[in-house]
Amino acid sequence: MDVFVSILLSDVQVNRGSSKLTKVTFKTQTQQAVEIDLVAKKISQTTPMEFIQDRSKLLLKLPSSFSIVEAKFVKGSNLYLIESIDADNKAMKHPIEADSTQMTIQLSSKLNGKFTLQLKEGSQTLSKLSVYFYSDTSSSGPSQKTEIIHPANLTDHSGNPFPISLEDGPVFRETLNDYETKITKLKQAIRSTNDLLINYESLSNQLYNSRASLIKSFSVIESTFPTFYYCEFDKSIVYSFENLTDENKSAIRQLKSRLSSTNKLSGLESYLASKKRVFEDESKKYYDWLSRLLSSGKSKDDKLLQKRKSFELAKIDYFVFLFDTLVDLVLDFCNPQNPFINAYSSSKSQRQKIRAAVERASSMAELNAELSKIHGIAGPNKSGILFTQGGQGKSGWHKQWVVLNNGKLSEFMDWRKGTSRRNEPIDISLSSIKPLDMEKRKNCFRVITSTGIEHYFQATSEEDRDSWIQALYDAGQQINFHKSRGDLAGDPLFVNAKKTREIQSSSNDSKKESLQNDGRQRRVSSVSLENLRMVQKADSSNTRCSECGSTESVEWISMNLLVIFCVKCSSCHRSLGTSISKVRSLKLDVFTQEGYKLLQYINNKSSNAIYEELLPKESHISPDSNDKDRLRFITNKYAAKQYVNQKDASKASEFLIHGVRTHNIPEISKSFALGVDRDLKLYKPTDQLTNLEPPAFSVLEYALNYPSLEGKDKSIKVFDLAEYLILNGTKCGDKVQNVIGLSPEALDYWQSKIDRFKGNSTKTPTTQLLSQTAAAPKSTPKEHKFNLLKKKMKN
Repeated sequence: MDVFVSILLSDVQVNRGSSKLTKVTFKTQTQQAVEIDLVAKKISQTTPMEFIQDRSKLLLKLPSSFSIVEAKFVKGSNLYLIESIDADNKAMKHPIEADSTQMTIQLSSKLNGKFTLQLKEGSQTLSKLSVYFYSDTSSSGPSQKTEIIHPANLTDHSGNPFPISLEDGPVFRETLNDYETKITKLKQAIRSTNDLLINYESLSNQLYNSRASLIKSFSVIESTFPTFYYCEFDKSIVYSFENLTDENKSAIRQLKSRLSSTNKLSGLESYLASKKRVFEDESKKYYDWLSRLLSSGKSKDDKLLQKRKSFELAKIDYFVFLFDTLVDLVLDFCNPQNPFINAYSSSKSQRQKIRAAVERASSMAELNAELSKIHGIAGPNKSGILFTQGGQGKSGWHKQWVVLNNGKLSEFMDWRKGTSRRNEPIDISLSSIKPLDMEKRKNCFRVITSTGIEHYFQATSEEDRDSWIQALYDAGQQINFHKSRGDLAGDPLFVNAKKTREIQSSSNDSKKESLQNDGRQRRVSSVSLENLRMVQKADSSNTRCSECGSTESVEWISMNLLVIFCVKCSSCHRSLGTSISKVRSLKLDVFTQEGYKLLQYINNKSSNAIYEELLPKESHISPDSNDKDRLRFITNKYAAKQYVNQKDASKASEFLIHGVRTHNIPEISKSFALGVDRDLKLYKPTDQLTNLEPPAFSVLEYALNYPSLEGKDKSIKVFDLAEYLILNGTKCGDKVQNVIGLSPEALDYWQSKIDRFKGNSTKTPTTQLLSQTAAAPKSTPKEHKFNLLKKKMKN
């Protein structure tokens, strides 16, 4: 069975029951047909078969003229068919008579989008099959709103020169296996064909020689005829053999020229094994290293970039080798007029360019931008490799294939094949999703089901985690809001979800005390719109995206840039990498009190006055801009800082110090945009009569001396400035210092940050910090006692 057919039919039978779909046929009025035999696992068609890829799923692609659907199934009771298109809630229900084993449905001939046919027994789905319809008059294939891509047609100019997505997972691995099998099978077939042709040519030559001898024998017979009475040999006997053409020789010559590829078979088997070994070794090294990195709690961006590039290049090289080898062998047997030949030649140069771009990438942002071109388009149906606690049925953390499809989250223990489902799919609409960092494990998120079961997942990067959380949120929204509130009021699904939220709210209240940390309570924003409303009220510019000006889904922020933007621009911000933009969701993420305080400083107008001061009006993007233009604009704006006025760059340090002293966040932001040293050293003056070097302290310690005071009696210290510096790259150091007389709360906060960056969850007791600093003065120093000196370079 072809790999694409195998994947297409793998999940058709959903649940066991009294019945199941056995065959589905799509027909046209002219009796063209595509027959899907779900028992024999094969597809028969009278037209060329095409597929499109929806993340890890494959869908059969059909013209909308195939509007007659004939479904056959096992006889059962209380059965009915459901037909639906895309995410439309206007599903059609077709009851099935008790003794019936088939039903014909007439669809609209103008269908465009994903069509799903379900066989149900009561409320249980027994079988489900999806195909993709496109308009016969449309040459564009899937509409732009569908978030799916065409994997196997190199002539569609979709932007991906590879026939499938190269994202590692079941489709990619099965395709590699399919190509390996086909190359081996094709190699054997070509050799066998060549041997048969040699034998056939030999027999053909014998036949040719025998025919010549036969014709010659006729002349001997003719020579014996008497000459009287006009006795004449029947020449038609000779003519019947002489008129036999030499078509065999011409056919043999043509086939010989096509079989010239037999020269390419020499050493192919060992070369294939060598290439496969290199890829498998690189794959094992990468995932082993990644597993160690994710369990260490450390960040190694440079090393990750190097390892990821090596792995991605190995993937590209091996896939291209298999694909080119396979195509090279079959091209000799292709119709010369086939458009595939030109498309293949064109896409080959594009693949080479993408590989070169991946190899040149000097940052994770650049690498992710290039990989997005060959990894498909993300959407509400998402899939990928995640590390899960207790994955593969073992203790500890292991990688699994995780699929979000139609609002259900499924885990598969065999990530290479997407098989061996770990547990029942999780209904996202009834679940709670929270990002969190566990002990020595960053980039994690937790899914709590309606029954209280907790599932923990770890992504390979913060951007990947945010992408998963966004997809999970979108999936929940699609299910919860397709119907009106009135329609949902009596729906058991809505009632259960409401009860779940009430239980979770009660649980959160009971845990409130345990979440406190010396007066700094973590605030959860995943249930209410409090954070979003607060940010919108902070400034009128915050109701629009800071990048494109959109007013739709403007609920994502950059914690270090202090801007709010739409969901489309959020993906571009993630592509920049966390060193440039730390993306968070106002609806989903959990914020410490320092983080919550920073939300109040978000101001698109203030930020754009800095980062867009030199921006030409015609260069600004709009809500309708494509992803490529968005990424280019946002990269130029924040990574390259092309539109920042650098005339005051020499005063960056002064802006930083003055901004900290006056609690002026926009002034601090300006110093960052001008390239200030995030680890700026300040020096406390000493007696001018001494030769002692003045004691140095960091700008972080200086910021810790200026907390915000919260609470009714202004007794809770919130270190928002220090948090802002750390978010923008200021280092915490290996240990706390107390040159200028910090408060115990400041020292406690500082130590907690050091512990977190070291991956140490054990918090240094405040009493210990107090004992270390007992002799330190407690009074707040005045600014005029400090002199800002240039940072000294020491050996």
